[in-house]
Amino acid sequence: MSVGRLQASLAAPTNEVVVAASNINFDFTLVKYEAPKEYQPLGQILSERRKHEAEHGSSHVTARRLGALFEGVCPSTPNLVKAYGERVSEISKSATDKASNQYSRSIFAAYTGVDATSIWAAATSSKAALHVHLLACMLARFWEPPEAISIWVELAKERRNENATKVESGDCFPFSLAAAAVQGDIPRAQLAEWDSSARAWVLTADDVKIRQQTQLQLVLKSISIPMTQVTSMYSSVIYVWTSALKAMENLISGMPQAIEEGATILGLSSWHLYPDMAVFGARNVSIRMGDSLIAEGGVLSLGFSPFIRIYGIYLMWKHMCNLV
Repeated sequence: MSVGRLQASLAAPTNEVVVAASNINFDFTLVKYEAPKEYQPLGQILSERRKHEAEHGSSHVTARRLGALFEGVCPSTPNLVKAYGERVSEISKSATDKASNQYSRSIFAAYTGVDATSIWAAATSSKAALHVHLLACMLARFWEPPEAISIWVELAKERRNENATKVESGDCFPFSLAAAAVQGDIPRAQLAEWDSSARAWVLTADDVKIRQQTQLQLVLKSISIPMTQVTSMYSSVIYVWTSALKAMENLISGMPQAIEEGATILGLSSWHLYPDMAVFGARNVSIRMGDSLIAEGGVLSLGFSPFIRIYGIYLMWKHMCNLV
């Protein structure tokens, strides 16, 4: 696909989103947005160096490019975005309060504190970039760095090809998406940096939320939930990612969710949001997590089998009736 053809496609009268199609060299990665208010406390806690990197450095460029590249893939999750911002701000403050001030006045001060660079980079880029950060946490949770980085390389490549196909067919979409498609590959070093920051954040959050995380892991180890089989790696990751986002949005909104496959579990164990759970098995157990960010009624039912599915639905219906 040539740049000229892409420009011609973007200049089509039907594409009203694009006002600068004639100047495809515009570097959309330089654009920075104000972070949502729930994320503002995080910006005040970040070290000067990390905040600058997140707003102006390669981390910001990566967040902008990934956010633009995957724009339109994920469902709208306003409640999840808000709750996650409150949670990361809470965790960052707790981690900072626990940290030693030993190096706060030394030459290493710029390198100390919580590494939430990827979160702030995403928060100052777009909501799509925040979704991409959540995916980074999922990959960091279940894959070692070399594997996770290779997955990122493949995801970016496949998504660029997907967008290029849309351009070829004359589809209309935002200028940033087209610009992301026409730009070169995201350097592996930048994707490694993106993964490293998300990985560091997951470890920090695990430490701060050690009680809830330990309780959650004990529950998850006690059940067996199959993963849906999808043909390609790209399709599989996109399916798991979007399914987890939808389920978590519903839980935070107070809608019960019955899990019969592992997609939601990946997000549940990576995003440090803790809905109450109803676990079905040899012994049925209700587990109260008491997370204030999950609305009343947002109960996650786990361990379903074909024989107890109806009973589980009945329990969820009864729970919702009791709330009326």
